[in-house]
Amino acid sequence: MLPFNLKAKINFFKFLTIKLPKSDIYPHYILPEKFSRHDIMELWKIYAKKVKYRQIYKNLGIFIKIPFCQSKCFYCQCFSKIERNPLIIDRYVDYICKELESYASIMKGIKIDSLYFGGGTPSILTISQIRRIFNTFYNNFKLEVDSQINFEATPHSLDEEKIKVLKELGVNRLTLGVQSLDEKVLDINSRNLQTGKMVKEIVALIKKYKIDSLNIDLIGGLYGQSYQSFMDSLKKVIALNPEVLHIYPFSAAEETLFSKSGKKLSAKDLKLRRSMIEAGNKLILKSGYKEIKNDSYGKAEKGRNKQEADSAEVNASILALGDRALGHIFEELIYMVEESKGKKYAQGVKIDLEDEITKYLLNNLRNTINLDELFRVFPSYTLKDLKKKLGYLLLFKKIIWQGNNMISRIKSRREQLVYGKFLYKKSYLEKLFKFCKNEFDPNLDYSKKLDYLIDETQ
Repeated sequence: MLPFNLKAKINFFKFLTIKLPKSDIYPHYILPEKFSRHDIMELWKIYAKKVKYRQIYKNLGIFIKIPFCQSKCFYCQCFSKIERNPLIIDRYVDYICKELESYASIMKGIKIDSLYFGGGTPSILTISQIRRIFNTFYNNFKLEVDSQINFEATPHSLDEEKIKVLKELGVNRLTLGVQSLDEKVLDINSRNLQTGKMVKEIVALIKKYKIDSLNIDLIGGLYGQSYQSFMDSLKKVIALNPEVLHIYPFSAAEETLFSKSGKKLSAKDLKLRRSMIEAGNKLILKSGYKEIKNDSYGKAEKGRNKQEADSAEVNASILALGDRALGHIFEELIYMVEESKGKKYAQGVKIDLEDEITKYLLNNLRNTINLDELFRVFPSYTLKDLKKKLGYLLLFKKIIWQGNNMISRIKSRREQLVYGKFLYKKSYLEKLFKFCKNEFDPNLDYSKKLDYLIDETQ
């Protein structure tokens, strides 16, 4: 049992938010079990059988991780490998194709709702390598009519021929990691392969080949970035008229080269970062964009990341392929694929219906939750169970009932992550406390450290 009153418990939850993986996936890999490739495939067989007999809600995405980059950016906290040997990348593409073929018989008859290529930098692949993966996918899987294929890219790893091929292969959402249009800032942050002129030309080509949705990512608070620099970049990106626009506050996570080099964000840096994000959000809304549920700012909801939205709204299962790809098998497993010395396995945590409910509520804590939609995904769950689970959030008036809807009063990402931990299974919280108790200092207020990592404007 957690030895805390409510105030101390919230402080512990702030500590956990700092300690746990930054993506804050529930349940976390901080207490994982090891699963063989065979184990994972057997669990997917159970999933496929449940879908066949309509025992669970069917929504299935495939996530393909391409972990390679040309260089490591100073601000990046994602897992990536700097690899310039084309033979190694080619062998990795062979591995992805073989994995697709291996799962084809298990998923026979189950159509795919979303296909996502994440990185690293997927656009680092050659046209031949991209075609091989897509051809293998199309030879073994079928897409739903309203499916989405998302491909992450950097401006410096795209050209006209590659964009043309991506369109031909069915990519209907392209995520372009721009981050900044200030070349001095990019140079300081080890991203000197990109120029403003290049970004403008690449966006023009994406529009020329009519890829349905272009999403552009920017970061506020980068090392060496001024307020004016950030706002100038944002204005230029808005002028490019992407369908979706994300601005992220720079997080000085321990995985970044920024933090590994011994650098820290000062109180002045944090204040500047917050002013950038606040002003940026206002400018975006004034420029004809609107907030999109379970995404960022967009011209229309159809431009949002379908795989991410499906994961939040219907707890979509995700078949993960590639080193450090994150997967989810409904009511069975949350896992991360790992590749070491040619061996494939996964770190994961077994889950059940209660975990799925927790995951659903955590993902939607800043949204209005319609009870009909919730019980459509979880028909065996009861209203009595739900009210019991929401106990503290109802007590703190972080959630209120209004007719058939649960209205959220949680206003920020930080508040979502901290108060969301009241939804965790009691047994899981006790495991986390036991694991972390030697690091947790109950006499220390963790608010300032949390401010450092997660901006209130998120």
